Amino acid sequence: MQIRVQRSGGFGNIPRIAEIDTAALPEQEAAELRRLVKQAEILRFACARSVPGNMRDAFQFDVTVNDGGNRYTMTAYQGSVPDPLRQLIDHVFGLRGR
Repeated sequence: MQIRVQRSGGFGNIPRIAEIDTAALPEQEAAELRRLVKQAEILRFACARSVPGNMRDAFQFDVTVNDGGNRYTMTAYQGSVPDPLRQLIDHVFGLRGR
């Protein structure tokens, strides 16, 4: 499973991108990422977009999951990111920082 998180927008519109391939991770970490993807229901809400709020310079988060030849993308905006999706985003960005 490959997971790509892109944050765009915000003041200055400086994008931040993190890409993780679970095949390159220890099994325990890969299992945690699969759990977070399942919890965020990316596969269920693929192609869904939350509605951008009235926040000036808000971030946009695009999360793409490639799993077994299938590709799923979900977009959410700062202020309306569901908590399970926020956990996945934070985890992927945290792994990228290691």
